Parts: sequence; structure tokens; C-alpha cells
Amino acid sequence: MKLYGVFSLIYLIFLSPTPSPLISPSSYLIEDLPYLRQRREQCGPATLAMVFGHYNVILTQEELAQEFYRKKISGSLNLDMLISARKHGFDAHTPEGSRDLLKRYISSDIPIIVMVRSSPGSKNYHFMVIYGYDDTQKLFRIHSGKTRAGTIGYQELDQIWAPTGNWMLVVERKDWGVGK
Repeated sequence: MKLYGVFSLIYLIFLSPTPSPLISPSSYLIEDLPYLRQRREQCGPATLAMVFGHYNVILTQEELAQEFYRKKISGSLNLDMLISARKHGFDAHTPEGSRDLLKRYISSDIPIIVMVRSSPGSKNYHFMVIYGYDDTQKLFRIHSGKTRAGTIGYQELDQIWAPTGNWMLVVERKDWGVGK
């Protein structure tokens, strides 16, 4: 029984999909994250194409839209985005999101896709890429829709992210091993 506990501890420390470092710097920016201006109702394909581009896997939002855009709902399902990332050879998972976890991944050079409400009180959902943060200014750096290198305050993100259960998509190259 003790051996099982040791293996469990080894898994948690070395193999579980959590990023390093455990303490994030006070600010961080992933340099040169590709930006794609989102086409109408294509926030899912656009954000996934940007993250793929970060890893030098070039697919257009049109190609990804053919794969998982759903005309009936005028958008994409988060599950389809997860499946697409795995189909294209990435490690992809959706941990329970938090500001601290966002910062840990970002400071490990892993941009994160989050699903949010379009605005507080809205019933519409939107995907955006978070690729930087600054604790002094209390903001995240985002590519979102038609906004390149935008910012969103911590409080504002909390308001529009919480209704989605703080959903986030982590997409990593299998050979990087950063989050493992």
C-alpha cells in the first residue's frame, strides 16, 4: 500500500498536467503570438489557429471551421476544439481555470484559450487567447475577435469568465513536456 502512495506522489509531482513554475513572475508576455482577425462567428477556429501557429503548426481558421464550426448554433463547441487539438497531435486538456493557473501556463510560454460571455449579462459566448499578464496593472493581454494585442482587467475577466465555469483550453506540444 505504501508503494502505491509513493507512485501516486511521483505522478502528482512529475507527470500531472500542471505547468511550471509554481510561483509565477509578476508579469509575463509570450512574444510573437500570431494574430488572426476573426471572421464572423469564427472565434473558435481563429483562436485555435493562433495557438497552433505559436507551435509552428499552420492551419487557417477556414480549415478549422470546416472541421468543427456548427452552423445551427452559429459557432463552435468547446468540446470540438479540444478534439481538434488532439486530432492535430497536441496534448490538450481543460483544467478548472483560475487566474493563478492562467499565469502559470503563460509564464511557461503556453497561451491559453478561454471561453467567456461576450459581455456581462450576455447570453452569447466567445473564445479568446490569453498570452500575457501584468500584476502591477492587474490585466491580461489578449487576442480577441478583431482586437490584436488587447487588454482585459482581472476583474472584468472574472465577470465574463465565471459564467462559463472558468473554462480554459490548454494546448501543448506533446514533445515539449512543459506541463507534465
